[in-house]
Amino acid sequence: MPTRFEPDRWLALRRSPPFYPDAVSLTERPRDILAGIDLSPGCSVKDSFATLDLAPAGFEVLFDAEWIYREPVESPGPSRYPRTDRPVVEVEGAIGNLSDGCVGISNVRGDDVWEDAVAAISAHFPGLPLVGYETADTLPAAHAAGFRSIGPLRIWMIPESADPAEG
Repeated sequence: MPTRFEPDRWLALRRSPPFYPDAVSLTERPRDILAGIDLSPGCSVKDSFATLDLAPAGFEVLFDAEWIYREPVESPGPSRYPRTDRPVVEVEGAIGNLSDGCVGISNVRGDDVWEDAVAAISAHFPGLPLVGYETADTLPAAHAAGFRSIGPLRIWMIPESADPAEG
């Protein structure tokens, strides 16, 4: 998918896949976050600082969240989860995504998995801080695992039911 970085935003040059933003603000006040993106229903924008008002353009707030940060784990311990020979196993987990100078943590499934997720991701990417974002309902578990909130963000979306002729 073609994308472009500009000084104050990142944008997808065509509609992004579901659950991915069409634009991301890289500063608190980007010049024109919406220029050049597909503004049809389903369009979404990650407002990295929760400073934009996109309602006049037909967007609704999908959710508010907090950016989280955790210092690198010095020596992560082993996972508490044993191997199993059972043919069917329900799993809780998380995703670690290596970036330049940090590791993104996302899709943490289960409040009790945070500490193990931190240990496992840190074992694979030692010495790097962990970053991500969480909504109000999952933020306490992240805080309990050593993350701290470092700022707000907001996800905006044009509802699928929106009529482009009304915009």
